[in-house]
Amino acid sequence: MSDDLSAVPIEVEQKFRVQSHDPVFTALLTLGAIALPTQSHADTYFGHPSRDLAATKEALRIRRISTWHSNPSQDADSKSSQGILCEAWVTYKGPYLPGGIKAREELEWPLAPGDPRGEKMQRLLESLGFREKATVRKVRRPFSLDWEGRPLIVTLDRVERVGDHVEIEAIAAQRGDIEAARSAVLELANRLGMGSPEPRSYLTLWLQSEPRG
Repeated sequence: MSDDLSAVPIEVEQKFRVQSHDPVFTALLTLGAIALPTQSHADTYFGHPSRDLAATKEALRIRRISTWHSNPSQDADSKSSQGILCEAWVTYKGPYLPGGIKAREELEWPLAPGDPRGEKMQRLLESLGFREKATVRKVRRPFSLDWEGRPLIVTLDRVERVGDHVEIEAIAAQRGDIEAARSAVLELANRLGMGSPEPRSYLTLWLQSEPRG
């Protein structure tokens, strides 16, 4: 793979464990954030047949998304909410780049119309020797916010077996934009009153929460 990241989007993100989403929700509305449709995700992660992706800090997944019909300001866990499967995406995340806030190459694309549930992609991966590692499920309430001229996405996540988290994400268009993106994420985190970041991925947290027999 080329070392030139100039044409590859770079995900810059920081995650925080919270006791409640309510204070962050209120702060986001005060800042003028726009609520996006609430979703549920089923993220199926795969292990590489010849190398340890956890050791290299890489990730490969198929994400299956359902969109909630309920108002995003409502509790996404409400039994009255209805969701429909709308799409599946395949995502590769590269190793972390140096620096204090996570930044990594991200390649992602939708599998529709030919494979809207990701079943063909999963069969392809398994035929090539990849093996399903885990499926992490969460309800995600995303918000978009123009923060000092940069578009950011803040998500309020409720993750099965893992708990409530807040994730702040920016996209750096090229390597030279990474530090500015990191600065924007950090400044917004401080403005929202976030505490210490959670460095582990949802997959790692989910695996570590798995009951031991």
